Amino acid sequence: MIRPVSTPTDNAESTGGVRQRLLSLRFLREVAIIVGSYFVYMMARRFLIPDIEAEAFANGLKVVNFELATGLLLEARWQAWVLEHSKAMVIMFNWIYIATFIPVLAITASLVYVKDRGRYFYYRNVWLVSFVLALLIFVLFPLAPPRFLPEYGYVDAIQKFGPTWYGGSDMARAVYYNVYAAMPSLHFGWTLLFGILYIRMGPLPLRVWGVLYPTMTFFAITITGNHYIMDAVGGLGVAVASYASYEALRRVKPLVETPLRNAAVGMARAGANSWAAAAHLGTKARALRGRTATRPHTSPVRGLLLRWKVTLLVTAATFRSHPWVERMYSRIYARKWKTGLPGS
Repeated sequence: MIRPVSTPTDNAESTGGVRQRLLSLRFLREVAIIVGSYFVYMMARRFLIPDIEAEAFANGLKVVNFELATGLLLEARWQAWVLEHSKAMVIMFNWIYIATFIPVLAITASLVYVKDRGRYFYYRNVWLVSFVLALLIFVLFPLAPPRFLPEYGYVDAIQKFGPTWYGGSDMARAVYYNVYAAMPSLHFGWTLLFGILYIRMGPLPLRVWGVLYPTMTFFAITITGNHYIMDAVGGLGVAVASYASYEALRRVKPLVETPLRNAAVGMARAGANSWAAAAHLGTKARALRGRTATRPHTSPVRGLLLRWKVTLLVTAATFRSHPWVERMYSRIYARKWKTGLPGS
């Protein structure tokens, strides 16, 4: 029977197939991480805050009063001006708010994943840090959007000019949609993060887009009545804090990993040394036991001393090999990474 012989080409093709499968699995894992994180954020209201509606409206009044006191209560004026001069612009901002956010972020993340894996993981991690910070703020400060407060002049531009299916009563009651997560504005914060990515990627058209897209998003979130100006400030703060936190973690990581790695090496060496000592003691005890059994002794006192020595060696070997003693030796030697590991 003639067996088929594999050629280098076949091996390369099989290796390439395995590599493609691994890459696809990694890509699916990244999709699962991002989509899962976003749905955790959107579903948090169902499990973390029992009376979220009352608290969100109370916080909405606090934000309105704060913006009124600081002169930032401008969203209703902007809405009124745009509605008076150009309804087409309102519709454009409606679709910018609805249709561009997730597609632009998903396409950008996919392209960066394919083109520059290191840069992708960097911004993915920054994004995850921003997600954690935003989730904490949302749990501590749920906020109703401006469109829920028409008494202050806010207009729900999406429900008035369409598409009415977005943000309607059915969508508000859905489990996956959280209408009380206005603070911080992740629409603005995440587009700002991606805007920085566009600017740092190099080509001039991409840099222009990196400035233009967050700017359009800022006006879209306010003119549609979905966010206050302070929500955009919160999104900006989350973006900056995410960058700063992740950079701090990157710089602290080597400082923490080095002593931990040295401690782990010290523990391993301490364990090896103590086990070697126990084995040596056991070997010596067996040798002495054999000597006392095979050799005649001229003095019974000498034989008794040898037997005591064997007993002590066996006891010491058993003691050194006990798990508690091993743990104690590991802890003692693990602390010596500052002055040098044993055996180094």
